[in-house]
Amino acid sequence: MNTVTSLKSSIQFTDVTKKFRNGSNFTTVLRNISGEVPTGTILTLVGPSGAGKSTLLSLCNLLISLDSGEVFVKTSCISFK
Repeated sequence: MNTVTSLKSSIQFTDVTKKFRNGSNFTTVLRNISGEVPTGTILTLVGPSGAGKSTLLSLCNLLISLDSGEVFVKTSCISFK
């Protein structure tokens, strides 16, 4: 298991990709997303419907699993594939 070397971020995404299956087709809703939320920061996600806001948040609390990449919450990797 990997850990984040910097303790300044509460949440960190590294090259996160998430796809959803619709029958025999796949739709990529997040592609190679990287970023971090510094400790103590209040963050809002703003964007149009279907932009991936809820998907990104659902990866943080393990409601859904990612297809590739890593998600760290407080230095622990929570990426289960």
